[in-house]
Amino acid sequence: ASKTINYWKEHYNLSLSLSEEYAHAMFVKGGDSAEIIECVNEIIDNARCLEDSCKAYEVLILALYSSGKKLMAVDQALTILRKLNYPFPSQVDRQLTTDAMETTREFMTGLSIDDLIYYPLMTDELSIQTMKIMDVSLMTFYKAAPALLPLLVSQMIALTSKRGCCNESATAFAAFAFLEMSLLGHFDNAYRIGMLATSMLHHTGASKLMAPGFSPVYG
Repeated sequence: ASKTINYWKEHYNLSLSLSEEYAHAMFVKGGDSAEIIECVNEIIDNARCLEDSCKAYEVLILALYSSGKKLMAVDQALTILRKLNYPFPSQVDRQLTTDAMETTREFMTGLSIDDLIYYPLMTDELSIQTMKIMDVSLMTFYKAAPALLPLLVSQMIALTSKRGCCNESATAFAAFAFLEMSLLGHFDNAYRIGMLATSMLHHTGASKLMAPGFSPVYG
């Protein structure tokens, strides 16, 4: 244990980089979830700032979800989002969901595809990391905490409106289109927002997100 602590102190940047790459590689290849979780917890314990722990939390949420520990994944997502100043209420009622959806809809109403061509890209690194964590939390919330999903999607779109768009913004738009369709039956608006999502995919160059972006438009 002491060697690990000394190594993190003496070679912090190298330790962080290698540990992040190892945890991610282990997850991608379907490695042992316990080993992955142990690795990311070591990163979180030794991180010198919040930003340095974000990638570890991404992998932790994914590893917990993929190993069937969905509620634990939700808890970890809520923990890091709270640290990033995006807290979620312990109880969600219909009015809270309605208000969040309405606020987001108002922002969406003022957007056109032409607007997105000139929409600024997100450059703040912590905001980008926050969007990535929110993005990997989408499926977890959908499966294990569905009442929180509209709030999560609304927060992603609110962050996009304030800080600019990034790859994950397109996923947020597509997710909001899904909510408009599935929760409220607003099919025409869902289609329009889905088209905005596809436009944002091209704007950010997020080709890897093409399928999620197109699904709300074409079913």
